[in-house]
Amino acid sequence: MAAFHLIICLFSPLLFSVVSPSTLASTTIAPDETGEPNLEDLVSDFRKELADLKDIVALLQNRVITPEDGSETGRQQHAQDVRDFVAKYLLRNRQSALSLTNSSVASSEDLSSTLFTYHTNPPSGGAVYTHWGRDDCVNGSELVYTGMATGAYYTHTGGGVNYLCLPHEPIYSEIETTAHGSRSLLYSAELETSTAPHLQSLHDQTPACAVCRAPPNRPTKLLLPGRNECPSSKWRLEYKGYLMSSCYTHKTRTDFVCMDEDAEAVPGTTGSQDGALFYMVEARCSAGGIQCGPYVNGYELTCAVCTI
Repeated sequence: MAAFHLIICLFSPLLFSVVSPSTLASTTIAPDETGEPNLEDLVSDFRKELADLKDIVALLQNRVITPEDGSETGRQQHAQDVRDFVAKYLLRNRQSALSLTNSSVASSEDLSSTLFTYHTNPPSGGAVYTHWGRDDCVNGSELVYTGMATGAYYTHTGGGVNYLCLPHEPIYSEIETTAHGSRSLLYSAELETSTAPHLQSLHDQTPACAVCRAPPNRPTKLLLPGRNECPSSKWRLEYKGYLMSSCYTHKTRTDFVCMDEDAEAVPGTTGSQDGALFYMVEARCSAGGIQCGPYVNGYELTCAVCTI
């Protein structure tokens, strides 16, 4: 019964990973005469993935290492370790997984060493991005932390040029309590949206923010300016909104960022404090410059944050 339970623990995350939309979407299938994916090829590829993963599970099942203390807690933790290892590590490369677990080349010591390496140096995750205007992450992305939008004061000529998502709870090290003049200074940020077609209700408020990490199969991030859709269906839309930065007449320059179209403010931040400021972005078209027609003077530019 214990062995059967372990097989279920091992195989369940693999099965769900195989049939997820992101897995099927990443599969390259030759189109048929109508231009649509060939169903037979899709089924064949799916069955091959499933067979490979079953082989991995079966081979790993034969190499389960008994914990030194032999306790039930130790066995349960070991089963969890192996399940996590398969689900989060081996799935990234089925061929490497088969090589690792092949009975002719792998031993219990090999697997033990790999498990130790995995838990001391976890596999790299996907792209990290900031979700401006929200304190959540979407589409399976991991929430790293939440915070508030901050940056350099809009009239200062020095300091940082990028907006920062500042955590709500700081951790200080050694400090000197005097407020010095010879420092780089950080201020809360505000939305300057009194004339914007959207987000007017958040004028003079500090937008929330969240730092997110996409799953390991999406290691690349793209901020797409001027469009609120991703380049193709291969990309996953994390969120869409409006392109924003500092005002062009201000002394402080900032990055261009994508503010969520459904942005929310940090509670209690109503009222103009200035600091770092977010303004809508407009493209200025001209002969020989940004093409007029597609781009129109006075139109606020949209944006999308995508991963693949």
